[in-house]
Amino acid sequence: MDPQVIDAIVDVDYGQFYAMRSGSSWASDRVPSQGYEDYLWSDGAFVYIGTTRRYGKTNVRIEMEHEAPEGEPSRDWHHVAEVSLDPGGDLEVYSWGDDSPAATVPLDGSAIRLRVCWRGLVSGRFEGLDEEGKSDEELLIQLWPAEPADSRVTRWWDERLLPAPTDRSPDGRRQFEGLERVMEQLSQMTIVGNLSSPYPPMPGGGEHSTTNSVHTDPSEGSWWVDGYDVRRTLREVSEEEARHLLLGASGSDLA
Repeated sequence: MDPQVIDAIVDVDYGQFYAMRSGSSWASDRVPSQGYEDYLWSDGAFVYIGTTRRYGKTNVRIEMEHEAPEGEPSRDWHHVAEVSLDPGGDLEVYSWGDDSPAATVPLDGSAIRLRVCWRGLVSGRFEGLDEEGKSDEELLIQLWPAEPADSRVTRWWDERLLPAPTDRSPDGRRQFEGLERVMEQLSQMTIVGNLSSPYPPMPGGGEHSTTNSVHTDPSEGSWWVDGYDVRRTLREVSEEEARHLLLGASGSDLA
């Protein structure tokens, strides 16, 4: 039997949009580092869906299957990931920042498996967009009845596969990688200043790194910067480097 199909257009921003079983709680502030790296995460009711394009309208096809699809998705789908949803209401798909769903998928209330497939991905594009600000990225969401199982990525797009976290920068500085580890360390530090866009590169290496803020660790008198390299990163810097960043960032907000 052919699946029921719904075609929708969602507005992506910050490289993400969402879905949730109707009546569930919003949980976009609970997405862990691994969820961002997998480009898919769910708490059993709320679903974070990542995109390579940073912003803009994105085509999404939703297929409701009566049973698990046979075989693997075709090879033109670059990245494939799955999560499980607990029993609940219909599935609502939301554009970033919207309170009303862009699409509502009628479900019978049983537990389901949710698979997301991405294609139209192109390596090397800044924010996933070409020089005209366009992207061919599109997504397929497949749903079928299934008992809850572990989340998994069944096919990685090479550009999304990150190296394991490390406690040293490319030039050997101390650092912490991953949202959870960074937030734990920041709770023990004092913020000196927030930087403004365009954010400067992070000292210590990282081709596409950015520095968002400067901190000190009062327990040892060290200086640190918070930002992004391979992933969310807190990295040690010298006091001279820290002050240079603060002075060189026009409009920086000193604490």
